[in-house]
Amino acid sequence: MKNQSDRPLNITICGKDLRDYTPVLYFPDGPGEDYKRLNRPLLVKKLEETTKERLGFELPVRIEKEPNCWTEKTAERAIVFGSVFRRAGIPETDPRRSFYGITEQGTVYFRSPSIILFSYLWECFLDDCVRAAGDGFTAELSAFRKTVPDWDPEELRREGYVPVFEDRFEGPSLDPDVWLFRHPGPSGAAYLAGTDRQIRVKDGTLTLLGNYREDGEFGPGWYGVEVALKKHYRYGYFEAKIRVPLSRGRGRDFSAGFWIQGPHPYDPEKSLGGIGPGGAEIDIMENWGPDYMTSCYFCAEEGRKDLTMELFNFMDVGNDLTDGFHTYSLLWDEKEYRTYVDGILISRTRFVRGTATIEEEVIFSLQSGNSLDTQYDNQEMVVTDFRIWQKPEAPEPSAT
Repeated sequence: MKNQSDRPLNITICGKDLRDYTPVLYFPDGPGEDYKRLNRPLLVKKLEETTKERLGFELPVRIEKEPNCWTEKTAERAIVFGSVFRRAGIPETDPRRSFYGITEQGTVYFRSPSIILFSYLWECFLDDCVRAAGDGFTAELSAFRKTVPDWDPEELRREGYVPVFEDRFEGPSLDPDVWLFRHPGPSGAAYLAGTDRQIRVKDGTLTLLGNYREDGEFGPGWYGVEVALKKHYRYGYFEAKIRVPLSRGRGRDFSAGFWIQGPHPYDPEKSLGGIGPGGAEIDIMENWGPDYMTSCYFCAEEGRKDLTMELFNFMDVGNDLTDGFHTYSLLWDEKEYRTYVDGILISRTRFVRGTATIEEEVIFSLQSGNSLDTQYDNQEMVVTDFRIWQKPEAPEPSAT
C-alpha cells in the first residue's frame, strides 16, 4: 500500500513523532564481514526504500551486533529488528513465529527467526500506518501486536491454482519417463549415482540413500544421489513431505535438499539477476542438522564477482526435523517467492530484480559435503506426497 501523494505522512507512536525514531537492525556480527558476505545491505536498502515510498520521508537504518538487542537500549526512540529480545514490553512467543508491534513505552519491534522476513514485516507495519492516516495524512498508533498467519491451503484454490503434478511413489521404482538421475559423477567428497542403486521406492515413499560402496559405478567411495523431474516448471506451488537424515553441520555430512534451478543461474550474462534466460537457484530446503535448515536464493549479476544471495537460517527454534516428516513448500509467482516449513512462513522476497521468469528444474538431492565420516554411513532422505499446483494460465511444463 503506497502513499498516493508526495506529501509525507504525519505518524505518531504513543505520542512520539515517527520521524524521530531510529530503526536498528541486529545482526550477529553487526556491520561485519558476514553482514556483507550474505548481502544484508540489500535488506537494509529495501527497508529504507520502502519507508520513503510508503511514508514520504527517510529513516536511515543503524546496524548493531545481535547480543546488544537482548537487553540494551541502543536508541532513545527505537524501531528494533531482531530474533531475541529480553526487554520490557516485548512479549515472549514461539521462536518459530514472526510478529511485530508497539510496546506501551512506544518501542516498535519486529521479531522473526528469518532476517529475510524483516522487509515483509516492515511493509506490513507501514501499510498499517498508511491505512490509519487515510486521506488526512495523520495517524496516532498505540500499543498492539500482530503475528504472521500460518499457511492456509485453501489460499491456493481461492487464487485459482489447480493440481498439475503429483507423485505418490507407488511403483517399484521411479518412472523413467518422469524422472532422471542428475549429474552422475564426482561431487564434493562423494559421487552422485547415475542409477537406481541409491534410491528406494516403497510404500508411497522415495528414499535417497547416502553410503559408502566398494562396488560403486565410479569405484570405491561415498555415494549420494540427485533426482529431478524431466519436465520443467515456471511459477506455482511446490510441496513435499520429507524426513531428513542426521547431519552435524554445513559441509560435514550428507545433506538433504529440495530445490529448483535454472539452466545458467551462475552466469551473469544469462541470469541477469535471476530474471534472464539463465534463471535463478531457489533452495526451498537444505538441511544441516536436527534444528538447522536454510532456504536460499542465488543468482549472478553483472559487475559482481560473487553470487548474489538471500539466505535464511531457520535454526535453534525448537524443531527436530529428523523426527518424522515435515512439510516444505514454495509459492513462486511473478511477484515474489514464499517458502514455508510446516505452514510457517520462513521467507518472503522479490530477491534482486524479481522472480525467475523461465521454466526451471525441480530437484531432490542427498549430497555430500567436503568431508564424510563412516559413523554417518547409510543416511536416508525420505520423500512422500510430492505435488505441484499452478494457475491454468501458467505455461505448460516443457521437456528438457
